[in-house]
Amino acid sequence: MIIRAILVTIFSISLLFAVPLVTTASQVKTESGMAQKLAVLVDKAEFNSFHAVALQAGYQALNQLGHPDAKNLLVVTNAGYAKVDDQSSAPCLDALTAVTGCTVGKGNLLTVHSAAFTPLYFFVYDSLSGRAAYLEVDKNTKIGGTSFTQMLDKKDLFAYQAVETIMASKLIANPEIWDKKLKNRIFNGREFSLVSIANLWTDKAPADLMQAALFHDHFCPGVTAGYYLAKFLLDKYPLADNQSYHIIASPAWCKDDALQVMLNCTVGKGNMVVYPLADTDKQYLLPEAKDAAGINFVKNTGIYFMYNKKAKTGKGVVLGFDWDKLCKESGISFGREYPWRDNLQCDLWMNRHSNDYARYVTVIKEFELEQGSAPGDYIGPSINPWKKLDLWQNK
Repeated sequence: MIIRAILVTIFSISLLFAVPLVTTASQVKTESGMAQKLAVLVDKAEFNSFHAVALQAGYQALNQLGHPDAKNLLVVTNAGYAKVDDQSSAPCLDALTAVTGCTVGKGNLLTVHSAAFTPLYFFVYDSLSGRAAYLEVDKNTKIGGTSFTQMLDKKDLFAYQAVETIMASKLIANPEIWDKKLKNRIFNGREFSLVSIANLWTDKAPADLMQAALFHDHFCPGVTAGYYLAKFLLDKYPLADNQSYHIIASPAWCKDDALQVMLNCTVGKGNMVVYPLADTDKQYLLPEAKDAAGINFVKNTGIYFMYNKKAKTGKGVVLGFDWDKLCKESGISFGREYPWRDNLQCDLWMNRHSNDYARYVTVIKEFELEQGSAPGDYIGPSINPWKKLDLWQNK
């Protein structure tokens, strides 16, 4: 009996990670189909309509891609964030694992941050062929009162479906072809988000950089610059005992989403605040700060504090990011005919050179906090942080 129990357990686990086979809708409902794989993760009594939605999506995507080897698969979705019929779509994640073998732990099941009212979508990518399938659930789908079996049989569940080749090398080599598809919104407006995430995943982007991009909902050079900045701070300005990071984002741009993920600084917790800096204000910055504000293509990133709240002591640093140097060394130019191509090329280059982050971060000024002061004392309705740091000329 013990041996039999062990064999049953091994068989169940093997079902979970096996390469999905061609399955009909009726087979999905039987214990010999995908439902049996789902049962390894979820008690059958808890099967619901969201499980059925994701089983349908995963099964259809694999069929459309010709059932590729599971080791080459990536699944990207906003399940867990999106709501359908005002209900959480989180159960979809278990079903996606059951049908594709992809898991959060293996890093090939990725959830993209999105608003709850965003349509629920599924994206399955085969990194070997470079082909991807996109399926988006009809926003008018009714989940409440619909059983698992009924949802498996539901037709016209997906409002958008598309299969495209999105391998970076092919898109970059033939930009005019992809540009037309992008303008036609073949993934209903999520083209660059999904293309950038899939290609940077294939390029083995670090897990924390992937997390930053998923929070931002796409890769872009600005997010990767934030990743560089966070690594620079952690390396060159590590926290001492009882210290925490505080940030004045001035101005705010894409890098701040990466900093939130990497350093756990958020507006809600009060350890990230934004001080807008208009282009017309840059003329009032002192010469040493003008590079930080975007003149000469060295973009300002903000003011960073390493602060001990209990002792009310700390230090700060003003940092910039040298886009001019990065563009010269990478050979990439911005503002050309296909902006998405420039961004994708830059994303890939920055990922492959992420260990050189310190080359592109510039230190504008280091300073000690005034005794007894806090980062919040450097910004306010009548407090210009640049003026307080003596980096501002009077108007």
